[in-house]
Amino acid sequence: MVSILAVLVSTFLSEKSKDQCSPYDLHLPPRIHITVDEEVTRDKRILIIGDVHGCLTELKELLIIAGAYQPDTCIIFTGDLINKGPDNVQVVRFVRELGAYCVRGNHDEYCLLQYERGFYTTRNPQFDWMEQLSEDDLQFLYSLPYTISVPSINALVVHAGLVPGIQLNQQKLADLIELRNVTQDPAQGNQFVGMKKIDCGQPWANTWSGPLHIYFGHDARRGLQLCHFATGLDTGCCYGGSITGVVVNPDMSRQFFNVKAKQVYRQPGSSKST
Repeated sequence: MVSILAVLVSTFLSEKSKDQCSPYDLHLPPRIHITVDEEVTRDKRILIIGDVHGCLTELKELLIIAGAYQPDTCIIFTGDLINKGPDNVQVVRFVRELGAYCVRGNHDEYCLLQYERGFYTTRNPQFDWMEQLSEDDLQFLYSLPYTISVPSINALVVHAGLVPGIQLNQQKLADLIELRNVTQDPAQGNQFVGMKKIDCGQPWANTWSGPLHIYFGHDARRGLQLCHFATGLDTGCCYGGSITGVVVNPDMSRQFFNVKAKQVYRQPGSSKST
């Protein structure tokens, strides 16, 4: 395995072109989009879990009530495993040990950016906990893809969302981890355009017409979103809300599970990266 530190050093000594960079100016993961082989998920329950944000206690409770430790369960996270909550390092290691799938969230990227900043400028002390991450932990975070396709349930998992009318390989990476709303641009034939903010346009999930069902997180302000072809699972655990997961059974029936936060770990709006 190539040393993460070696990669970072070489990064600082060379310039990256824009097509080699993530939205937070990091090197891209080995695979931007991955597909879970149908042989892996055949006859299995698919448990998809919303944003964790370092809330390990609540995550462990959710896994128990959802029956996640059964051998017939495949676990996928919608990203934002870390930041804002109390047990960030432990969450990374726990998810790695589970052998679960996970997409990259904006907070996962932002934390990696802060980690890298510590090598050449002043890092925000809020992110000093990242020094506790092992090289394997960092490798795991750097390798997270932006989307995970699950053909067995005709679904795709992404952190924030997709802009309708745009092919997956043409989606902006920033939209995949930061999208909340869309608006139509008359200058582009009323094509949908992605928006980070919630106060302009309309929720992208309301406009998504399939055929893939999209499971996503990111939008804690709206909470659980149940649209015809999209399901939003970020219910704001780190803000004192809850952590939510959904099991998609082999017959396509669904069961939702929810665990209330033990406390308010972070006040909404108190972080620069939302």
